[in-house]
Amino acid sequence: MSARAIAFKVLVQVERVGAYLGVALDAALRSAGPIPRQDAALATELA
Repeated sequence: MSARAIAFKVLVQVERVGAYLGVALDAALRSAGPIPRQDAALATELA
């Protein structure tokens, strides 16, 4: 999953169900499996 897709998924969860950004982002990054640190950083910055 790309960094942009992760960030989008997180933002949708925050908007639709009122999820906490930090919690949703952490869960999304963990479920994405091993991704490069740069991609994780980009997803964090975008979200």
